This record gives sequence, structure tokens and C-alpha cells, in this order.
Amino acid sequence: MKKNSIMKVGMILSISCMLFITGCTSNTNKSNEGTPNTQIDTTEEKKTGEDTANTENKILSDVPDKDKKAEVLGEKEIVAPVANKEIPIYTFNDISLEIEPAIALVPEETELTPELVVDMVVDSFADRSVTVGIHEIAIEKDTVIVSFLSDQAPLVNVGSSLETTILDAIAQSIIENFPQYPKVIYRVEGKNYESGHYRFEINEVYLDGNTSK
Repeated sequence: MKKNSIMKVGMILSISCMLFITGCTSNTNKSNEGTPNTQIDTTEEKKTGEDTANTENKILSDVPDKDKKAEVLGEKEIVAPVANKEIPIYTFNDISLEIEPAIALVPEETELTPELVVDMVVDSFADRSVTVGIHEIAIEKDTVIVSFLSDQAPLVNVGSSLETTILDAIAQSIIENFPQYPKVIYRVEGKNYESGHYRFEINEVYLDGNTSK
């Protein structure tokens, strides 16, 4: 009977050892199975990061303009202020309706032409609710010819005082900015100037910078 007890104890110990060894082996396998998954996850994260960077680079490479690239990147470009130059022109006083000097600003690289100066004078009148209609502007030798539209100021909707102010403002603005064009002629749609207050011959000089009006 004592012998049987010893055999039972031996069997129990053997079974316990087998179970212990099996458990260790199972844990080792589980541990080994987890390692590749971690490596795969890391690799996939790295690949995703590279794909994102490549996509952003492609987006930027497809944008040719530097300013647009700044927009894509969410950046703001610093824009340098534009340098301006002062152009002396003439406009009129709202109360007295008399001619008065003014200063217009244009970008420094802008080419100054009689057309531009006349436009600035016209704009200054528009700011005071007077619409001056320009038909065309031509240059012949030392003379600037300004042709007006027949259905707008200074031909209609203004009195003699404001008509004179408009003619004086345009002529003096041209002569002051262009000494090479000392003469100004006015016409109406290519024909001689004629309103309810003035009548000029087709080639009559309204203002000559070389002499007094």
C-alpha cells in the first residue's frame, strides 16, 4: 500500500510538470505572436506617414504660383507697400465751382500719358457728382486734342461757370504735366466744339501754355 502511494505521488508530480511546461510553451508562443504584429503596425504607421508627406509634396508641386503655395501651407506672404508718385491736377471747389489744384496718386512705375491725366481729372469731377464724358484723346505734334461726348458735361447739364471750370481744369492739368504738349484743343465727337456757352473752330487752341489764354 505504501508503494501505491508513492506511485500516485510520482504520477501527480509528472502531470504537474507537464502542465507547467505546456503553460510556459503556450505563453512563449503568445509572446512571439504579438511581436510581429507590433512590427507590422509600426511599419504601417511609417508607410502612412510617408504617403501623407508624398501627397502634400505632390499638391505643392502641382501649384505653380508661389503665393498659391503659401495658401496651401496656410502661410501669409508679407506684401511690400506699393510706392506711389504724386501727379498735380486741377479739379473744382464744391461751393464756389472755381478751379483748384489737387494731387492724384499713381503707382511709381505707371507711365504718365495725357489720357491718364485727363482720366484723373474726370474722376475728381465724378467724386463731386459731375460726370464728364470723354469721346477720345489724340496727340498731334505739340497739341493734345480732347474730344467730348455730346450728351454729357461739359456740353449739357452744367452752367457756364462749371463748363469753364471743366475746360480749364483739363487744359491746365495737361499743360502742367506735359511741357512738350503746350497746346490744348477741344472738340465734340471729332467736330468743332459748340455748346450753349462756347463755340470753337475745329483747330482753335483753347489754351496755349506758351502764351496766356
